[in-house]
Amino acid sequence: MIFADVLIEERIGDIRRMSLAKRDQLNKLHLQKPPPVQIVTPEKKSKKNSKTEHDSKDVPSCSGDSTPAGGLSPRRDTREVTNAYDEMIATEISYVADLKEVIIHYLEPFEAVENQASLPDSLRGKPDCLFGNVRELYKFHHRVVLEDLVAARSTAEMCRVLMQHRNQIYLTYRTYCQIHGSNQKVRDSVKNHPFFKDCQRKANHNMDMSSYLLKPIQRIMKYQLLLGNIMDDCPADVRDEVAKTRDSMVELLNQIDASMQQLHISGYNGDLKSLGLLRLQTECDVYTYNRKKKAKLSRAQKRFLFFFDGAVMFCKKRVSNPASTLNSEPEYFEHKFCIPIISLGYDTSSRSSSNRFEVWDEAKTDAYVIETIDPTARSKWIQRLGKSESSQDAWLENRQRPKSWASTVSNESSCSSSTRESDSADSAMDTNGNTQTTQVNVPYSPTMDSQLDLTMDTTPLRTAEINNEVELVDSC
Repeated sequence: MIFADVLIEERIGDIRRMSLAKRDQLNKLHLQKPPPVQIVTPEKKSKKNSKTEHDSKDVPSCSGDSTPAGGLSPRRDTREVTNAYDEMIATEISYVADLKEVIIHYLEPFEAVENQASLPDSLRGKPDCLFGNVRELYKFHHRVVLEDLVAARSTAEMCRVLMQHRNQIYLTYRTYCQIHGSNQKVRDSVKNHPFFKDCQRKANHNMDMSSYLLKPIQRIMKYQLLLGNIMDDCPADVRDEVAKTRDSMVELLNQIDASMQQLHISGYNGDLKSLGLLRLQTECDVYTYNRKKKAKLSRAQKRFLFFFDGAVMFCKKRVSNPASTLNSEPEYFEHKFCIPIISLGYDTSSRSSSNRFEVWDEAKTDAYVIETIDPTARSKWIQRLGKSESSQDAWLENRQRPKSWASTVSNESSCSSSTRESDSADSAMDTNGNTQTTQVNVPYSPTMDSQLDLTMDTTPLRTAEINNEVELVDSC
């Protein structure tokens, strides 16, 4: 996941900024001159007045405009919440300043007519190739997000600000992350170019341009971390709202990450987009057995499992040219079969091992024992399977139900090696582990090519759906 790759660098940057801020604060305290000592003659007071004044200090104020000693500020509930809240504002201000630095010291010189001769030939007239929509990000955060966060007077209001602008955050950052992810090689090839080094020198920056261009990705990750810190110490009456906002930001990250991936699946006789959003994917070993006859397990087969809103799909990873020794050969997935969510059955444990789980099609006799390559992925699948019924209801409301939901089996699969043959005499499977090919009715789609290029449909979920369900989208 692209966001995980920058987490360490983000933390180092945070520590560096806090250290510099603390150093500057200590320097100011050291240089600050002590106030001059003034001689004050005490005022003589009668004993009666003195007693009255003393008594009044012992009476706590009932005014709503004042706070008793040791009490909490009306704006904050705890010191920890105050620190996390202030960190949200401080880091937002710092982020807006960083975006402005990119525009002033890199983007504007890049666009200047007098500098075109100094640019790499391949990048002339192509600012979006390097900088994406950084100008749009700056305007959005400077004029909207930052102003609203500063105006928020409570933790609950801050959460409402983020939820109010969630869709716009998704759209702007999806564009930036897609451009940033696809142009990594371009940035690497020009990071030491004299023009950009000169820009860095004139700006007096310790970090290079690539580090500044990474900041939007770091920022979009930061919201859910800060909300998590606030949630740990906030009062119970606002904890649910903070949790929903944090979960919504996690879902936003996952939607952006999914939009950056492209699936190439061959052999699926239908429109993959009709299956809805991709929620989970992982590599695993799949064992097959007959549920009615309780036949022994087949040998393990390497498969990739994809959990869409409408179905669980089993695929095999392929390489376009297996004989090639180059690692750059394009990979794709060959569709084997899929189980519609409407007829999906599952068990969180397996009779063969507690580290496995099982799924099956209620309309068929075969069951599939799943053992994920990554042990941590199992819990994610169990959690997702537990939400399959609720996600199915929401999905059916927003999409027209296909004419047939019978499980589909690829009829274009080529044979695997002999080591994948089934040991079960009772289960009718070919050498690929597929059941016998069956012609089924599928929704018509104008895209019926043998090779489909699918860009996941990542339309933001309705706010009501986001608040009611936390979606976990992972690439395991």
